[in-house]
Amino acid sequence: MIFETKHLRAVLAVAEHGTMTKAGRELHISQPALSQQLLLLEGRLRTPLFHRDGKRMVPTAAGQRVVACAREMVAQLEGLEDELRRIAGGQDVQLRLGTQCFTVFHWLPAVLAEFAKTYPSVDVQVVSDGSFSPERAVLEGKIDLGILNRPGEDPRLTYVPLFEDEMVVIAPPDHRFARQEFVSAADIGDEHLITYAVSPGQGIIAQAVLRPAGVRPRKVTEVQWTDAIVEFVKAGMGISVIATWAVRSHIDDGSLCAIRLTETGFRRRWSVATLRSVETPLHMRAFISLLARGPMPIGSTYRGPTHANDGKPAKKSPVHLAGS
Repeated sequence: MIFETKHLRAVLAVAEHGTMTKAGRELHISQPALSQQLLLLEGRLRTPLFHRDGKRMVPTAAGQRVVACAREMVAQLEGLEDELRRIAGGQDVQLRLGTQCFTVFHWLPAVLAEFAKTYPSVDVQVVSDGSFSPERAVLEGKIDLGILNRPGEDPRLTYVPLFEDEMVVIAPPDHRFARQEFVSAADIGDEHLITYAVSPGQGIIAQAVLRPAGVRPRKVTEVQWTDAIVEFVKAGMGISVIATWAVRSHIDDGSLCAIRLTETGFRRRWSVATLRSVETPLHMRAFISLLARGPMPIGSTYRGPTHANDGKPAKKSPVHLAGS
């Protein structure tokens, strides 16, 4: 490509000021240097862009075409530069995020509200899809930040640890599990499991607990939202595995029992994925810091750290367990 940004700015300056001296003064280069720059450009183009009319430089027909195009392109470039400066400063910028777990929509709005107090001009866009892969979406440039309910391993991404939460089995108070200290994978094989709608076999419980034990529940029903899962379980239609914070109020009022999953319990480690090759801007770092505070029990006020700080593993939170 023959044209560079400096060529466009040079042609514009000469056309607007009419002399090399005044144009060079605007561009902060000497008159001889500017003359040499234009001569080289005209040599590459094999056509003159200006002719002299007395002391004034006047664009030729070819020069007029270049001036018209340069005026539009330089304006676009200046607009882009201004936009990028605002982005770098956390202003008038879009933050696109995605998640692989629907439970974030219970606590994410509180994080967004807190973030908006400090960064009101950042437009946060949330991508929601049950079969969504946040890591792939980050790599494909579809989102800027992916929320994961597990650690990541792709070397092209940077992973920031957020917090831990405990997954427990929930069941009605009269269910047989209510008399147990913990529920094993084998126990779930005889049950109707009500779970979040995800790609078949891709749920974290299926991958980390059931599949390694060679267990398939007697029946599986996929449901989109936590409230619906809770009501199905309360009605005695089956059991579910869910984060403690998501059902804390139901455990406290006795309408549900929470039983430890496996003898040692099952905890998820949440993290955020961003592109390793791109420096994380200030507004994104601030958003990640808010995410790291962890979810509050549903119905609570978002008020700061609850599970982990600075990426360190959280202490085990107490769970009202049946049989203990």
